[in-house]
Amino acid sequence: MAVDQYALTTLAKAKRFMDISGTDDDTLIEELIDSVSAQIEKWCRRKFLSRSFTEYHDGGGYSYVFVDNPPITAVASVYDDSDREWTSSDLVSATYYTTDGSYADEGRIQLWQGKLYFYDGVKNVKVTYTGGYSSVPADVEMACHALVSMWFNIRDKQGLTSESISDYKYTLSDEEDLKSGGLPASIQMLLGPHGRFVV
Repeated sequence: MAVDQYALTTLAKAKRFMDISGTDDDTLIEELIDSVSAQIEKWCRRKFLSRSFTEYHDGGGYSYVFVDNPPITAVASVYDDSDREWTSSDLVSATYYTTDGSYADEGRIQLWQGKLYFYDGVKNVKVTYTGGYSSVPADVEMACHALVSMWFNIRDKQGLTSESISDYKYTLSDEEDLKSGGLPASIQMLLGPHGRFVV
């Protein structure tokens, strides 16, 4: 098998991080990469690699909406419809909003000239756009490597108190965090700047 096209690292990079040269465990490592990539994206509440998205957001009477997967590289369409029928009359003209400058990095679609606010409604704003990064951010990829390595080594490290891998060190408490379904604090520190957290 091969890793998913949107996985957060490659087999070759993960093996280099873990200092593995043989091929006996390739299938397992690929499975771990896919699983860990999904775990990271679930924790961060976003996708990382660029692709097309269609999302529905509450208008709230605000002059902007934030998409889930920045940075925005292109906007195909924006609809504002309290009835959620998405007819041509509900299409917001591209001249009425902008993602210029820092807005694109923030994932912000900002209304201006011609439309002052989105209607106050539930999931009444439909946005189709291209978002995400052309390559995985370095700290996210590092987190992926570390998690893959942790899961790989859990099989043979019962009773281990700590171990160093390359420049990364994990402890028994990290292993317990993984087994309980959480992410170790050291991994959360790497991923924190990329999380889309609900306030």
